[in-house]
Amino acid sequence: MAAFSSGHEMLASVSFDNTIRLWDVSINNGSPELQKDPEFVEAVTFSRNGRILGSLSSDGIIKLWNIGTRLLFRTLKTTQHPYPVLALTWKGEILVSTGSKGNCLWDTRTGAMLHSWTTGLQEIDAMAFSPNGKLLAMASKDEITEIVDVESGAAHMTLRSHEERVSTLAFLADGTLLASATIEWKFKLWIVGTGELLQILALDASLYWVLRTGYRELGPLECSDDGISLVVNGELLHINSFPNDAHSSKSTPGKRIFYKDEWIYYGSRRVLCLPPDYRSAKIAINGNTIGFGRQNGMVSFLKIDLEAC
Repeated sequence: MAAFSSGHEMLASVSFDNTIRLWDVSINNGSPELQKDPEFVEAVTFSRNGRILGSLSSDGIIKLWNIGTRLLFRTLKTTQHPYPVLALTWKGEILVSTGSKGNCLWDTRTGAMLHSWTTGLQEIDAMAFSPNGKLLAMASKDEITEIVDVESGAAHMTLRSHEERVSTLAFLADGTLLASATIEWKFKLWIVGTGELLQILALDASLYWVLRTGYRELGPLECSDDGISLVVNGELLHINSFPNDAHSSKSTPGKRIFYKDEWIYYGSRRVLCLPPDYRSAKIAINGNTIGFGRQNGMVSFLKIDLEAC
């Protein structure tokens, strides 16, 4: 298991012995282990600003680290069987956890549980905060996505979003649009204020084939650096329309780095054949940086010189 920070400078990895380590991608250097957890680590996530890392173990313990100091600064205990998903607000001051008995909202600065609430949703698969932290999107295994008011837990909007389980959610930077994606790599874009389906997002057909066959699972949706596009597994999702023409600029297609079988691609071009001991690695791609989590416990980074490709 691994997670990149939103700025792609840091990578958190979890090995088979439940050791959590933090890696500085820019210098290809791993910090001393943050924690060797006695229980199975279910999830790790960064705050959007990259300053806080949260982890969730199978016994319901949530741990929070300050990325700048690498120190554990908060431990939270839930009293229920947790679902393997966490969400932090963009600045990391609020965290939400969910489990078999409901949802809990935590103040990471004090460790206080602000409130808890239940919904009619079944097991939660994905969560995402809006940029201002006032709304929370939650997707359940019964194919429903609910947007709730963070302060009260009251439902703001309910979406019958897909015909398959939604595995990842993301708000765009201004919070007016919500993107959802299923385990079958189907993407939709919703208007938060009305619940209207704005667009079905699609990957380029050839890139879809490379991604769908080269990755065993869909990675998290992320808001791109321009604030109006989305990225998944290193590929840009192009948004063709916005409500009321709120955004005048549109994302344009571009070549990206992909992995399929033993090859690294840049666009449709093969640029590197991986050695055999790297082909079974867990792989994460951000921009021109590739992270490899290998079975021997090593984490390696590779940067592709795009100008030379």
